[in-house]
Amino acid sequence: LSENIVAYRNENGPFAKRSDLKKVPRLGAKAFEQCAGFLRITRGAEPLDASSVHPEAYSVARKILAAASGGPTSVLDPQAFVDGTFGL
Repeated sequence: LSENIVAYRNENGPFAKRSDLKKVPRLGAKAFEQCAGFLRITRGAEPLDASSVHPEAYSVARKILAAASGGPTSVLDPQAFVDGTFGL
């Protein structure tokens, strides 16, 4: 699978975003879920792609970032980020 990733990159150039991994032959949804957090895309279209945040958690990460925009002294209520996917 790693050889497929490298071959795809060599043929198509650098990945612009993590979701481009889904275009790699034989890399299915489960493999994407398992490997996407290890791949960092710097200077890409999605700023969170350069972080260790997994793509399935981007929505909650954005909520936390928006809530923290008040600065480092902002108090965040963890309950505010609980949804059908992410618990307390």
